[in-house]
Amino acid sequence: RARPPTQMAASSLGDIMGGTPGQLPTLGEFEPLERVLLTANGNLQRLVSSYHNTSVSVRVVYSREVAMGEFERKVALLCGGTEFAEATSRLHITRADCISAIADGGVAIGQLFRHLNILPTFELTAAGRDAGGEQIWRDYLLSGEGVVCEIHERIRSDVLGALVSPSPSAPCDSADDAGDTND
Repeated sequence: RARPPTQMAASSLGDIMGGTPGQLPTLGEFEPLERVLLTANGNLQRLVSSYHNTSVSVRVVYSREVAMGEFERKVALLCGGTEFAEATSRLHITRADCISAIADGGVAIGQLFRHLNILPTFELTAAGRDAGGEQIWRDYLLSGEGVVCEIHERIRSDVLGALVSPSPSAPCDSADDAGDTND
């Protein structure tokens, strides 16, 4: 049986990306390295890549415009060829240049903040663990001027363990990422 989600309060977690100052999220039920993953603010790919000393690739499952200024995306994150996370995103965009960058300019949703030099705020809204303990999950928002991205990620609990034994020269299949951004 799955545990109920842990509700979060907005917090900057002392990070440069900021957020609304407030109560720190209650993540006491999680292991220390799980808390690091759950509070990663758009840099999950970089953290896992650094931990395993190899590249993380992103496989786009779908990326589509569902209405004017609204996009949905689902990606799988892989390390050493092993899938360790899945991120589902929904973007709400009001800036014409952002919409154009995605729809006409070929900018991946995950690269939008960097491409248009928008410094997003990060807000972890909920986190939990699946019934079998094999995955942790989180819901968070990345938002900036004219862009709000709602992201749900499921992450293998063993991602910072014996997930892969890659070679240091493993190739990177993609420069795109979920929230680096998934995240």
